[in-house]
This record gives sequence, C-alpha cells and structure tokens, in this order.
Amino acid sequence: MTLLRGPALLRRSVTLRLWGVQVWALAATWAAICVLQAVAVSAVGVVLRTAMRAPQVQDLVTGLPFNDVHAQIALELLGAAYDQRIGLSLPGGELLAQAFPDAIVDHATIGRPGWIGVAFSDWSSPVAVFTARLLATLLLISFGLALAMVLPRLPWTGRRSLGMQRFLAAAPLLVQAYGIAAVFSMAWQGDTGGGAILLMLATKLLDLDSQRVLLSLYGLGPVLSWLIDGLVVMVVYATALSIRAAARVLARRALHLPPPSAAPGMGRALAAFTAVSLVLMTTPLRARSGIEGDAQVVAAEALMPAAELMDHPGSLPPSKSQVVIAPTATGYEYRVNGERLVVRGIGYNVGHRRLPFDTRQRVLDRDFSLMHAAGFNTLLGWDSEEFDHTLMDAAARNGLGVVAPLVFPAEDVYRNPNLYAAAKARVRAWVLQLRNEPALRMWGLGNESFQVIRDDDEYLRMSFARFLVEMADYIHTLDPDHPVVYREAEDAWVGYLHAALSQGGPRPWFVYGMNIFRPRITEALADGPATYLGQPLLVSEFAPAGIRGRRQHDAYLQMWRAIRAFPDRVLGGFAYAWSQTGEEPLDTLFGITNVEGRPSSWVLRAFSEEFAREDNGD
Repeated sequence: MTLLRGPALLRRSVTLRLWGVQVWALAATWAAICVLQAVAVSAVGVVLRTAMRAPQVQDLVTGLPFNDVHAQIALELLGAAYDQRIGLSLPGGELLAQAFPDAIVDHATIGRPGWIGVAFSDWSSPVAVFTARLLATLLLISFGLALAMVLPRLPWTGRRSLGMQRFLAAAPLLVQAYGIAAVFSMAWQGDTGGGAILLMLATKLLDLDSQRVLLSLYGLGPVLSWLIDGLVVMVVYATALSIRAAARVLARRALHLPPPSAAPGMGRALAAFTAVSLVLMTTPLRARSGIEGDAQVVAAEALMPAAELMDHPGSLPPSKSQVVIAPTATGYEYRVNGERLVVRGIGYNVGHRRLPFDTRQRVLDRDFSLMHAAGFNTLLGWDSEEFDHTLMDAAARNGLGVVAPLVFPAEDVYRNPNLYAAAKARVRAWVLQLRNEPALRMWGLGNESFQVIRDDDEYLRMSFARFLVEMADYIHTLDPDHPVVYREAEDAWVGYLHAALSQGGPRPWFVYGMNIFRPRITEALADGPATYLGQPLLVSEFAPAGIRGRRQHDAYLQMWRAIRAFPDRVLGGFAYAWSQTGEEPLDTLFGITNVEGRPSSWVLRAFSEEFAREDNGD
C-alpha cells in the first residue's frame, strides 16, 4: 500500500491547487506582473523625460495660473528620469549585469528589497522616479480592471475547464491586488519623491502657508500617506466604473458579448488570490524600483569637515565692519575691511529664537563653528526676528559675516502713503539696530516679492520696484558702510527693477540676488536678463532641485563652479540650506545638516574640500 501511495502523493504535490487554481499558475502570473510593472516603470520614465521637454507641454504649463519659475522647476523635476536599467536579484544576475552593463544592474544598488525592478541613474530626481512608479502602478491597476471586464465576457471563456475559468476570473483580481498594495507602499512624507511633490504643490504652486502645511503633514504621520494613497485608488476605480457603465450597453450591442457567468467556487478562488497577493507584497518577491546608490550607507564622521579645521568660538571683533563693492575695469570687487573676498555663503533657515538663551547660544556656536570649519564665510536668512544681536554676536565670534534680512509683503503698502511711512520707519529702526554689528556684511532688503504679485498688476509691480530702490537709497544714507541686496526668484522681473534703478546715479552698492534651483544657472549668469542691470550679482539661493543621494554634492559643486566662472560679475553665492529642520517645509529635502546639527549628506564635506582647493589655487 505504501508503494502504491507514493506516486499518488507525488501527483498531488505536482498538481497542488489553491481552491481549484494551480499554484504554478499563481506563481507564473505573479512573476509576469512583477516584470510587467518593471517594464511599465521604465516606459513611463522615458515618456516623462520626453514629455516634460516638449515645447507644447512647456507652453501649457507656463500658461497655467501658477508662478512661472516654480512651474519650470516642477517640469524639470518631473522630467529628470535618466538612464534606467533593469535591476535583478536572482542567481546569475551578477553575470547578466557584467555581460549587459548598459541594460542590467545588480538590484542591491537600489536599496529596496525585490527580485526585479528599475534602477534609475543617480542623477535622477526622486520626484520623477516616484511619479514613474505611481503612474506605472496605476496603469497596472487599470490593466487588471480591463481584464476583469473583458475576460469573463469572451465567448471562448465558458468552453474552458473549470480550473481555467477560475484562473481567468482570478488573475485580473491578482493584478489589481498587486497594484493596490504597491500604491499603499508609496510614502508622501519625509525625504521622498512623494514628500517633495506634496510640499511643492502646497507651498509653491498653491501658495499655502508654510507653517500650516508643515504642521499638517507631520501631525498626521503615516496616516496622511494612507489617505492620499486611498484617494488615488478610489479615483482610479471611480473612473473605471464610470467607463464600464458607459461602455456596457455599447459592448453588448456592438460586440454581442454574452453576460459574464461565474464558475463554481469562484468566490473562494478570488479570496485566495487576494490573500496570497497581499502576503507576497510584504516579501522581496516583488518588483521594486528606485535610484542607484540609495543603498549606500556612510558613517557620519566621514561627512564632517577635517577635524583639524574645527575650532572653538573666539572673541568678538573690536569694531563694526566696513564692506565695499568697488567697480573695476571688468566688473566689481567685494571687500570686507579692506580684504577682497568671495561670498561663500549658506542659507541659515532655523527658528531658534524660541529657545532659552543659553541653549540658543550653544546651538548657534555649534552651527557656526561647523560652517566656519567647512569654509563658509557668510550666512543669510529670511526672518528679521531670528537675526538679532544674539545671532550676530555668535556669527562674529565664529568668524562669519551676516546678510541681515528684512522681508516686505507684496501689498498696497507701496502705493498707500500711510503704510509707506510706516514701512520706512520700520526700515530705519532695523538699520539703526544692527548697523554697528561687526558681523554685518549686507542688508537683505526683500525676498521674492515680485513673484507673488498678480501677473496682471503691472502698476503694483512698478510701485514695488520704485519703493525698493527708494528704501535702498534710504538705507545707504543711514549706513554707507554696508551694501544692500534684493533677492528674487531667478530673473523674470528684472525689467521693473531696471526701470527704477535708471532714476538717479550709479549704485555699485546695490546687489541683485538670484534664487535659482535649475541647471540654467550658467545661462542666467552668462547673458540672462539680470546681466543687463549693470549691477553686481549674487546667487542668493542655490541648490540642485530634485537630486538626492550620492550625486547631490556633485550637483551642488557644479552650481558653485558655475558661479565662480564669473568672478568679476558675481560676488559669490549662498547654498540652500543649512538645516533639515528649517521653517520652510521644503527644507526637509534641501537641508545639509540634521536635527542634531550634523551633516546629513556629503554636501558639507564636498564644499569644505572645494573651498580648500580654491584657496590652494588648484
């Protein structure tokens, strides 16, 4: 009897079924879905890269009621999906990667568990990769829905075996379950492509209040991602059901398809496929795509500037500073207390004024000593209340200069005499408070005011330009020892400023600062609109939007070298930004130090080494 039972057990194991559906069919379908998703992600990446550069798309986006600069940045982020290769984590995968290096790579470089996926170049934007993954997954769900609508209605379906009927009905559900689980694994918070999309949409395109957005995003925790993912899935299914309702009558009449029939035991087969797919989604047996190099782990100590450069806070300089921007035969020279310098700046985006005094001083000395050790010599901010005597003293003790900020809203203050007088009084009080500070380098009068004025309000833009120049002249009469810089998003509105500056004599002490996060930095500094102002230029914010990981520091240095390529025209630049815990929601993506004040990437070390090479003449 035992000998007779052996072959029967073997036959049962080979034809193992899951409520009537063979396991081999389940496994084969699962593998096919994984491959299909990887192919879809790669294809969507190519489409994004092509579409975002198409003139028709550029014209369409710039025609929307959003800020043109932010819209262009969004297009570049969405289109930065580069050089994707298939990532494999299978026996023989390394050999395939060596044989076909342009098409296949070891999946381990992605840093995401899975046996197959798409590895994008490390120059790719997390925003583009996240978008490619999301759209490809939604296409997969749509494909599963289409199969579910069509397969049961085909005439030959009913002539198949009972097991095959169950499989043809359950397979589309497996595709959908895979897609839904993949959607719910996508995060919309933190240092991710989804987080960047949400922050850009809320604070830049929709112009929502930064602090409220920040509190909302991080107050909800992972629930926010689940809510958004659930909403995305609901929209897909609502759209599919609407299409099905509209097409049902047409399909029956035109194609003469019979109504679907359910095979016996179909409910159990569907339930089994759904349960198995959800379990498999928690394992590495799935497709996972990402950016090459994301798996790289670096010790925090390796990111610090050289230890011998670290020093302790010194004493305050004996007197106020004197800063001169002197015209030369070829441009301008920036001199601090008689010494010619290049502005090696960093945006200091913190909110420490709420801390106890002793704690705040310790944090400021911690941050500023690290900046000085890295080779930065100037810091810039956005909140005039944060940049008080305590901060100025800490900067001076650590050998740093400061651009003191004062920001004005784009309101009717520029054409209302009463409000105008109040604004002028505010400027006077600000200058008299800080003009004798040894750390003071420039007055940062205003930031990105033109871009928040409505496109159709030409009069308000011109009013603000005149107000800005009048206030700059007023500051110069109160303190002729420190220049004035106005900062704006790139160079789209310099025409208004040019018209206002044309009234009166030369102002070599008036600096135009560009906030730029796009590769067009070289174009803008070489022959962009700002060059026709005839004023000294400063890149008041720069960062490679969208590039993260091991290539981020390379991208920062590329932008810095573009700045240094115009030494007679451009005084220097300010990297954006110091801390991931800044008060702007996007600082979580751009900050080069973490909540503990330690480097969060290679950026700080890279700047330190770059500045050292410049000082050595390399």
